[in-house]
Amino acid sequence: MKIQTKMTSIVLMVILIMGATVITITALVSQNMIKQEISNRLENVAASRAHNIETLLNEERELVKMLANDQALIKAVTTKNGVSANERINSLIPVYDNISRIRILDKQGNVVASSHLDIGIDIKGNAEIFAHGKESIYIRDIHISTMTGTIVFSISAPILVNGEFAGIVITNIEAETDLYKITTDRTGLGKTGEIYLINKAGYMIAPSWFVKDRFVENTFLKQKVNSPEAREWLELAEKKAEIERLEIDVYDNYRERQVIGTHRTIQGIQWCLLAEIEVEEALAPVNRLVRIMLLCFVIFAGVGIMLTIFITETITYPIMLLHTKAQQIEQGDWDCQLTLDTKDEVGQLSKAFDRMTARMKESHQALQRHRDELEKKVAERTAELAQHLETSRQQEQVIQDIALDFENTNERLILEIEERKQADKKLRESETRLRTILENIVDGVITINEQGIIESFNRTAEQIFGYPVEEVLGKNVNILMPEPYRSQHDNYLTNSQRGHIKKVIGVGRELQGQHKDGSTFPVDLAVSEMWLGNQRRFVGIVRNITERKQTEIALKQAKEQAESASRAKSEFLANMSHEIRTPLNAVIGFSDLLSSLVTEKKPKNYLDSIQTAGKSLLTLINDILDLSKIEAGRLDFQYDIVNPRIIFNELQQIFAIKIAEKQLAFIVDIDDNLPLTLMLDETRLRQVLLNLIGNAIKFTDRGDIRLLARKVSHTENPSKVDFIIAVADSGIGIPEDQQEIIFDSFRQQDGQSTRKYGGTGLGLAISKRLVEMMNGQISLKSTAGKGSVFEIILQNVEVPATNANQVEDNALDLQSISFKKACVLVVDDIESNRTLLKEWLSQANLDVIEAEDGQSALFFVSEYHPNLILMDIRMPGIDGYEATKQIKANPATQEIPVIAVTASFVTAETQTKIEASGFDGYLSKPVNMPQLFTELSHHLEYTQKPAQPAAETEATVKLELLKEPETIDILKLTLLMETLEKDIMPVWKDLEGVIETEIIDDFAEKLNVLGKEYNIPSFSHYGESLRDCAAEFNIAAIQETLAKFPAMVKQLQTIIENVSTASFRY
Repeated sequence: MKIQTKMTSIVLMVILIMGATVITITALVSQNMIKQEISNRLENVAASRAHNIETLLNEERELVKMLANDQALIKAVTTKNGVSANERINSLIPVYDNISRIRILDKQGNVVASSHLDIGIDIKGNAEIFAHGKESIYIRDIHISTMTGTIVFSISAPILVNGEFAGIVITNIEAETDLYKITTDRTGLGKTGEIYLINKAGYMIAPSWFVKDRFVENTFLKQKVNSPEAREWLELAEKKAEIERLEIDVYDNYRERQVIGTHRTIQGIQWCLLAEIEVEEALAPVNRLVRIMLLCFVIFAGVGIMLTIFITETITYPIMLLHTKAQQIEQGDWDCQLTLDTKDEVGQLSKAFDRMTARMKESHQALQRHRDELEKKVAERTAELAQHLETSRQQEQVIQDIALDFENTNERLILEIEERKQADKKLRESETRLRTILENIVDGVITINEQGIIESFNRTAEQIFGYPVEEVLGKNVNILMPEPYRSQHDNYLTNSQRGHIKKVIGVGRELQGQHKDGSTFPVDLAVSEMWLGNQRRFVGIVRNITERKQTEIALKQAKEQAESASRAKSEFLANMSHEIRTPLNAVIGFSDLLSSLVTEKKPKNYLDSIQTAGKSLLTLINDILDLSKIEAGRLDFQYDIVNPRIIFNELQQIFAIKIAEKQLAFIVDIDDNLPLTLMLDETRLRQVLLNLIGNAIKFTDRGDIRLLARKVSHTENPSKVDFIIAVADSGIGIPEDQQEIIFDSFRQQDGQSTRKYGGTGLGLAISKRLVEMMNGQISLKSTAGKGSVFEIILQNVEVPATNANQVEDNALDLQSISFKKACVLVVDDIESNRTLLKEWLSQANLDVIEAEDGQSALFFVSEYHPNLILMDIRMPGIDGYEATKQIKANPATQEIPVIAVTASFVTAETQTKIEASGFDGYLSKPVNMPQLFTELSHHLEYTQKPAQPAAETEATVKLELLKEPETIDILKLTLLMETLEKDIMPVWKDLEGVIETEIIDDFAEKLNVLGKEYNIPSFSHYGESLRDCAAEFNIAAIQETLAKFPAMVKQLQTIIENVSTASFRY
């Protein structure tokens, strides 16, 4: 590469490096300065907004505290009269524009005064505040009010009367009035800055300033904020850290924009305020500065390159001339001269070059002369060497002759030496092989003499005991043993020398070894005896078994932990069952009892909702307990003669309302060859089908649900069949990649909306295991968007000889049963449970005695001698087990039936304990009336009224006309008849196949209009009646009403014919 090119490249590289360095450093320093400035500004803005919010919350707290001390409100909770409190509340609402609602709760949680019409109703949200706000001021997180439909947060304060809790005052604070004004204030935030709030779950609770952005929708409780600042605050909130990190982070916000942000915790409530500004806006000045510096750098680089080219050309020109003259000299032109007039270093170099050329010329001439003289001397010496060479050849021939004589002798010696080397080599290889084996064996090998002195110590032994071989050779082996093994070993050697029985020879045993550092460890030692000539030696094989011992200990601990976990699990399930079933007993029982007493539609709907929620919770508990029983292998099956068609009919009735609500069709297809009865566990089969059909309805919005049943006969054993049941739907289906996990516990289809469909993921897991435990299998065929088919195959099901007509229905009719006069003792430490049982028993003509513990029960039994005892298991003092044992141990009371009423998880062990304690039966909480009366019927005398034959349903309706037959307009009736046949009857026929509420409403409205238009009240009344049935989803009533319509049409046709026959005028 030319000097000019090199210099230009170096200068250009220096300029580039310096320019890049200066620009980079300037940009970084500027960015840091800008970030620091933005940091300070955001910190100030965040602190200011947070202070404003905290001030707002403090003011609202003081207001609520003032309301809690208001005498009118205190009077409302003490007297249950909310008139004056309502007046006081209504006077306060206009004064405080940010308060949308005020309500007063008594100490039971009931609303006694409110700014809205919710007196006496514990609406959603009160329960949370009531649970946390009894002792101090409590703030409920921001939410949407169910009364006003606005975004609010609630603040409550306890009302104290004489220092005791008497109630709670709750205010709803409108977020948009003051709170959102603070968060939407953009002072100090530039064009892209934003301040918003998130709750403890990470969701935004303040509106986004950019909600009009096409990428940003309504963010309230919908936008999850997962930025580093939000995650840091959530982590600090979980750890309850006292100091927060105040650094400024750069990250992508919820709008996927890179921002600089910080956060502040709102004291007194689990909110976090985040302040952010986009990086693009923040660093805009730095970007402008970098562009200007780049432009200057390009100009500076261009000028520098031009100057470099000019300077290097001036410097390299004389050097190029010098190079040309040097080439001429190289070709032999020694007379060439280079003369430059420059007075710099290049000029001096040219003069020195000329002088060097002159000297080289003189040296070349002298060298030529010496070469000629040297050639002459070489010729003379060559002749002398030729004569000496001939003499050497003659001497070499003589030496070869002498060497030939020695060669034969050497061959014999070499052969003998080679044989000796081969023998030595084999010996060394054998020793090496043996030594290698001993050095690389996994066990330590130690050789000692009769005195216990170590003679060999392999490498593994070094590793085991920590001694190098040099330190142990020649020493007694007892240095490798701690006491008492050391003394025992010395005794063994002494006994061996005396010829006594060798107890340790050839026997492996475990003992302790001692490391060089003094630590001990377990070893496995096997000793063998050998003789070398007349001397006896002992060889010990030692293995370090520390890891094996640790593994054994770990396995033992793991086993103990597993057994402890199993005991803890059983205890947890028992406690969970008891603690949840106990309140559920009162919730479901009293709601059922109230439902039979309340006739108003709205309160009845509330009670139905309570019952539905309670039964859903009970179903979840039962699913968990069933799964636990299945996993523990403790689930019992009761096989009996069952008519599957009865089960299918019951399933149709159970799901009729849900099917009608979703306007689906429920098709049951039973093979005619299916046996009338089979040996099945009816309860478990019904449980599986309820789950599968319930899922099918849940995930199907249009189409039908199909239940199919058939059998596959066994030719070799006609008394056995394979019972096949399939549940098919036309719902959303299950993707192929999800079908493998759909039967796993607590697993649901990915993407499935839990809010829409609900569920825990246990139903299919339990169903699969139940089917497998009934000697069957369940399979799934599904296509996403087209539906699913779950097929159950129960193998080798026995076909009993009993006819289906012999299968009796032993269920009690609760409406017709009447117990003979008897006294029942109810024992339970919870008053609500006793009250519920007392109400039910009183309805059955039974007298009730109540006892709150086992001690009281024993007294009442001896005093009143009841006919039957309902005994709770868990009670303070004497529990149900002990009380029952004492009752059964007393000859005077041992004949009294005692029924256990337990909320605990009834395992096989629990059932055995119940039977061993003397109980005559048991009921699991929550108890319902059919279960209770069925159990009572086993022990008390009762009568049951014979079933009354159902009155024949009048399928006809008397058609009423407003006019007398003499004045009837036959033409109008004929037109009505045509309308009925053309427009109305086709719709009626469609409703016979599929009942849809919209079609029913349209059908009823048309009849109502026709009745008014043609003066036929029966049509109008019929339409209104049909509409009422549809509004209540009463399928049976709808079908019964629809069945009457053809008779009405036929009556109309008869009237027309009669009038025409009598020659009435049209």
